[in-house]
Amino acid sequence: MPEVLVAGAGPAGSVAALILARAGHRVTLVDPCLPVRHRVESLPAHAMPMLHGLRLGSVIQAAELGRAVETELAWRGAPEHRHHANPPILLHRPRLHASLRSAALACGVRLRSGRLGIQPDGTAILRGNTVEALTSDVILDARGRAAGGLRALGPARIALPFQARAPRTMPDRMRLVAGPDAWIWLACHSGGQVDGALLAAPESLMGTKPDTKRRMIVEIVQDLTEISLGRPCPATLACATPWSDGPVIRVADAALARDPIGAHGLTHAFRSAVQAAAATRTLFEAPDDAGAARAYLAHRHQLDCEAAWQATCRAYADQARYATPFWDGPAPAPQPDLPRPEPTRRLTLNTRATRVPCLSGGLIRWTDGMTLPVSGTPAAHLGGVAAPILLDLLSTPGSASEMATRLSRVAPRAAVPALLDHLLAERVLAPIAEPDDIKRR
Repeated sequence: MPEVLVAGAGPAGSVAALILARAGHRVTLVDPCLPVRHRVESLPAHAMPMLHGLRLGSVIQAAELGRAVETELAWRGAPEHRHHANPPILLHRPRLHASLRSAALACGVRLRSGRLGIQPDGTAILRGNTVEALTSDVILDARGRAAGGLRALGPARIALPFQARAPRTMPDRMRLVAGPDAWIWLACHSGGQVDGALLAAPESLMGTKPDTKRRMIVEIVQDLTEISLGRPCPATLACATPWSDGPVIRVADAALARDPIGAHGLTHAFRSAVQAAAATRTLFEAPDDAGAARAYLAHRHQLDCEAAWQATCRAYADQARYATPFWDGPAPAPQPDLPRPEPTRRLTLNTRATRVPCLSGGLIRWTDGMTLPVSGTPAAHLGGVAAPILLDLLSTPGSASEMATRLSRVAPRAAVPALLDHLLAERVLAPIAEPDDIKRR
């Protein structure tokens, strides 16, 4: 039976190991097993269906500290309070790591303690009490930024975690506060406990004394007391190729380390673990579709990098309290404003059937689909409808209202407007050139 080596027992590594062990594969999880620094992290509520699908709902509950009923922002011109109808979950990071690791071990995953070095050719060297070479068929590198080889996509940033006390008991909530040369994210929970991080340029923190760092925090968030500091860590948006020619697949932060200003880091870790586990299973269980697995990971990585870059650019551009060099940066790419065609304007199909990679049932396979003209995304489904069905329905030209009527045969009526808008935005459906259009050219 093939052997899988997973380097790093954080959320991504533990979940990938768990998925593969449940599928019957031999998995060894390697981690230094050092204490996790006390941190609080938020998980958007919309990530829970994915985790329930992985049967990890109880694991998340074991690490839950509370729900952030609101987010307080000092980011634009005036302070804002956003109340959450479906509040983000505040998680105790050490308990989360321990719970996920325990779930993996309960499924038969073997744990080895030590630091794993991975060579470009896939050679794995375990350094613990002794130095040992480990053999495996595939290595999932989930060591985070420690994996190295990341290429910076944005300005250099460093995170300084801290704990503090709030001056009064208040509901669980998050705060996002911009300063002239830094910004702070923090979570208030457990009757006044505060966990957060100061994000700044490295030169602002390097060589400064602890009291100076505390003053930087207090200058941005004045009402904190009893501040204790953690160890600074890199926080630059950076990426690396997720899967080279060797047997090593990079997972989560080892492939795409997000700037925390773009948020959703934990969701990205879980989703990346699912995709990497599916690619690994495909190599072993459906080797003829190995090319589909490689193509799928490459395209998902491209989309994730673009989304992270755009989210970072938007957040910096949205900050309106300070106009300082720290906040200078590229503007987010403008979204094309494609006018909706007149209801009577005839539309025609602007793409064709092709083979695309699709993740289904835990494996990645080649299947019938289409490529979306604007984004280049290979799609096996759109709006819950299989691409071949859509292509057949839309193959005959017709007006937007006629296309909507056809779509209502295979999609819920309430979902048809959004699906039609998506097809138009992606130019899957394009207006037919009329004589007046040709004359204007």
